[in-house]
Amino acid sequence: MGKQILVPGVIGMAVETNCVYYREMNGAADQHLNEGHSLRSVMDTLDFAAFVSSVRDGDDAGLSAAVAESAQRVEAAGADFVVISSNAGHLAAEAVRAAVEIPLLDIRDVAVAELRRMRTGGAGLISTTTTHQRRVYEGAFRLAGIELIAPAPDDAAMVDEVIFTELIHGAVSESGVATVQRVADGLLDQGADAILLACTDLTMLASRLRPEAAVVDTTVLHARTAGLRATGAGIAKDVR
Repeated sequence: MGKQILVPGVIGMAVETNCVYYREMNGAADQHLNEGHSLRSVMDTLDFAAFVSSVRDGDDAGLSAAVAESAQRVEAAGADFVVISSNAGHLAAEAVRAAVEIPLLDIRDVAVAELRRMRTGGAGLISTTTTHQRRVYEGAFRLAGIELIAPAPDDAAMVDEVIFTELIHGAVSESGVATVQRVADGLLDQGADAILLACTDLTMLASRLRPEAAVVDTTVLHARTAGLRATGAGIAKDVR
């Protein structure tokens, strides 16, 4: 094929999101592969219900152990770098880095690179309450000089309801879309230049939000970056 193609190792979570990662990662890679060739990848899928329980219970030890062990499995299967298909799963990022020799493609690095490309001064964060409360993005935003604008607690709770009763099951309702759109509009009114969908399950409704130009879907962005990185077309500094 003329050049080394890296193997992404995906730590899978919700079934619907796993499908998006596989499709978008391969779609991005296909643009840079020789005709007739396809991207080799590996995926290790966690027990998603157990993962959600660990996140909601604040069981950092259990979460980190599960994600780190998954990273070890994809490394053993031949992966060249790790992709955690969950924003909240990045609470275990340091545990993963300590557990494997291969690098992690951090979703926060990818999101910050995109927001910088958009020249974003302030980004509205729509995520699970855990991702916000545990400050998953705060450090990365601070280092990048991007203001983090979060929804009010009541709005964040409504988004949680949409995520955990609909989206993780692959269901998208008109009311769910309307709820997330209302929260996004409020963040734009507070001065956000962009809306960061910092829950990978929110990709299920991302295309129905307006204005599309302001929406940064971390799921698709992360997956495509993984595909590009595998083919050598991605930005190497995104992997650390």
